[in-house]
Amino acid sequence: MDFAESLSSIVSNKVSIANVESSYHKFLNSVKIVPLNEESKHRIPAKLKFRTDYKKYIKSLVAELLKSQSENVLVSGLPKIRRGGFVATTSNSVYSSFVINELHSFDWNRVFDILGSANMTDLLLNWKGFIVKNGAMIQIFGDKLTYTGQKTTTQSKLIKKSTLFHHLQSRPRYWEFTLIHQTANELLTEIFGANTKAKRFRRIKYLFNTIVQNDQACKYHLIYQQLLHSEKSVDPHNICSNASSFQEVIRFVFVILGKLLSLEAWGGQENKTVLRKRIEEYLKLDSRGALHIHDIVKGLCLNDFSWLGTTPKVTSKQDFEIRQKLLQEYVQWLFTSLLRGIVRAFWYVAESTDGDILYFPRHIWHKISHLWLEMYSKDNFIKTELTSKDNYNYGMIKLIPKKNTFRLICVPSKRSPSLLQDKLTPHHQKDQDVKFNTYRANVLRPVRLILQKKLSERSQVDSCYSATAYSTQQIANNILAFKSELLQITPKMPKLYFVKFDMKECYDRMNQKELIENVISLFRDDKPDTKFYYRTVGKMRSNLRQQTMKHFATSNFTDLDILSNDQARGGCNGVWVDTGKTIYLTRKDVISECIQQIFGAKCYIDDRKTQSLKFYRRKQGVFQGFPLSSVFCDILYSAMVAKNFRFLWESNSPFFFTRLVDDFLFISPDADQFKKVVEIISDGRLQKYGAFVSKEKTHIIDHEEKSKTLQFVGLEIETDTLDLTTNYMKYSNLSTSNYRTFSELLRYLKTAYTSRLHEYMLSCENNSFQTISTNVQNLLHFILGSFKRSFQRVSKTDNFNPDLFTKYIWSIILLTLKKFVACNDGSVLLDDLLDDLLDDLLSTIADALTHGAQYKDIINALKQANFEDVQSSYSVITRPDSIQ
Repeated sequence: MDFAESLSSIVSNKVSIANVESSYHKFLNSVKIVPLNEESKHRIPAKLKFRTDYKKYIKSLVAELLKSQSENVLVSGLPKIRRGGFVATTSNSVYSSFVINELHSFDWNRVFDILGSANMTDLLLNWKGFIVKNGAMIQIFGDKLTYTGQKTTTQSKLIKKSTLFHHLQSRPRYWEFTLIHQTANELLTEIFGANTKAKRFRRIKYLFNTIVQNDQACKYHLIYQQLLHSEKSVDPHNICSNASSFQEVIRFVFVILGKLLSLEAWGGQENKTVLRKRIEEYLKLDSRGALHIHDIVKGLCLNDFSWLGTTPKVTSKQDFEIRQKLLQEYVQWLFTSLLRGIVRAFWYVAESTDGDILYFPRHIWHKISHLWLEMYSKDNFIKTELTSKDNYNYGMIKLIPKKNTFRLICVPSKRSPSLLQDKLTPHHQKDQDVKFNTYRANVLRPVRLILQKKLSERSQVDSCYSATAYSTQQIANNILAFKSELLQITPKMPKLYFVKFDMKECYDRMNQKELIENVISLFRDDKPDTKFYYRTVGKMRSNLRQQTMKHFATSNFTDLDILSNDQARGGCNGVWVDTGKTIYLTRKDVISECIQQIFGAKCYIDDRKTQSLKFYRRKQGVFQGFPLSSVFCDILYSAMVAKNFRFLWESNSPFFFTRLVDDFLFISPDADQFKKVVEIISDGRLQKYGAFVSKEKTHIIDHEEKSKTLQFVGLEIETDTLDLTTNYMKYSNLSTSNYRTFSELLRYLKTAYTSRLHEYMLSCENNSFQTISTNVQNLLHFILGSFKRSFQRVSKTDNFNPDLFTKYIWSIILLTLKKFVACNDGSVLLDDLLDDLLDDLLSTIADALTHGAQYKDIINALKQANFEDVQSSYSVITRPDSIQ
């Protein structure tokens, strides 16, 4: 917030502050102020212009702000006074404003005495004030900072691949089937807007009449029978093998489009070739990909779409612009309505757990999914009914294909029970969304946060509960800390035992009775009427434009004061705004909601015979996809580890034990510990919790095992040294199709590189330099490989910019070196290692860019570079117009 000024600048205009005591001078400089825009400024109430008593002034100020329903943060935690004199409240709301207490201090009283009532009011109403506390800036007066989202491409211009996915419908019947359900006039209005009576729309209307007639005449059932309903038998044991090949999808789509669209509708043969290529590109996109309408239209010859005008050729600049706009709208309809309609009508499109896009013909999907669900239901479901008392603890089943089976996800419903089968208007759907979001904000999110808070408190008093990890990075840091511990005990790394195992269908098999008992045990020291407070706080960036919301829960209300308690801000710096919204839930409320989510959770499935919904609840486990399911997994598995593996923490031998969701890893030099862990995961005692160890995925490394590496949640662990490498090429893929220009692509790849260059990859204290070099090389190959693949697409719409690309290369080199220095500050060999790392960076980049004439000069520059060249590039890289 470099544009902010200190409060001392205003006070010094009234009195000299040169001789004031240092403490008050420090206070004035700690308050930063930013003026409101002229159009946002408020009128100063007459009642607040001539006050002399400060305490009464504050009371009058608060009353005026509440009366006017002001957005000033001074009263953000207080109830607004409505017309008619009543106060809008909810049964579990708590009202308070911590920032008002700040104004009651002697320092602010002194500011009031200096400025006077009118100027003080102008300051508090027409400026935004922030006070610096332990590195953080907290807003204490002025209008609340409002959220301003980043500018994004208009949604209508982006054709997203995700719109093809998971379209549910009843059993497919293609007899007398049509794709288009509107008349030609209705289509024209939908595509081109209301004003379609102009002369140029006569030919367009004729064309669409022909498309509608072709649609009604098309024998879809025969085409489907011939091309997709083959004699190939359905394989229920290999789910993914039942999907259509990409070539089958393309062939079917083009056959249908050929039946509907005449050559004139394609815009001639050349335009037809271009559009067919774009359709293939679209269907080849990954699940997060998108095509921009400009990229589709760019290669088309506008004159060949002669029906867009009243004459065969473009006659003027205005005519050209009108035709160009109409062509974009037409092509967008082809993709977003017609093409999407074909795909969703004849296939169920899903993304597998491996990230592959699978197109299942409707009859095959219907058969294998219902067959699998029937078998699954017998073992896992109990038929039940939905009642009006159920509060968003029900949802719709979604199946995610795996190689040999499905993963069952239950998507929470956002509708009231009575409206599940109704077709809602946009207005009514919005109303249902608001109700769901309110329940999620006031019940589900607070309960989740309270459970996480209680589990965290348990782990602080009982270290056996501390084995849970929440990211691969956290696991890597813990492994390296364990390695450091071992090297402090012995001069060289001892021989280690490894046990890696995971649980089968961890959500589906959890023991509900054990789960609720362990949930209740988290609250064993709390009285039944104990209140847990939940408060939302806004965190802003220094430009005051982007906002994220942070949520905090505690049983001590004063802990939520972000002015006096660093923990209320999570110990983070930044710009904070207290929204003032505080609610509370009692111990009983939390446990009751958990019971509903465990024992009362329901899913629904379409009944093909009665065209109604069948509701089921689980015999065991919880539904994956529900808001509390992941924290339930953490609670149950943490308790299981604490009760069955406590001997590890009670022993004197070093060990490492961690869990990420249902993946477990144990490392130790102690043979007795190793044997006991293997015994526990093998004898079935963990099944008491619904935890069934997968024998196929269990990997045990003892002193006789010759494996040199162990792979665990994306990490490759050297079994002899505990060095860690991460090969992103093997475990992940970047989706870049949303980035259309060269600079946008580089900016995204810079962010992708930065977010993946973790400290554990660069630490010389716990890794060999060779391992560090390997980590950086793997990441560079991953990022530059993504660039080269993406550039083939971007080069069609933008030109290669050598200077910009050179700046990008220097920026990631400099970023890597700076982070390496920060991770190894104090190392006596730092200078030598830095030179070696720079050599590795340059050679890796040169190797990755070997193929491509446009990179030749850049490679030559890299080969001749040294550390001074990198340092001298810093001023160029950090200019505002370069890659940031």
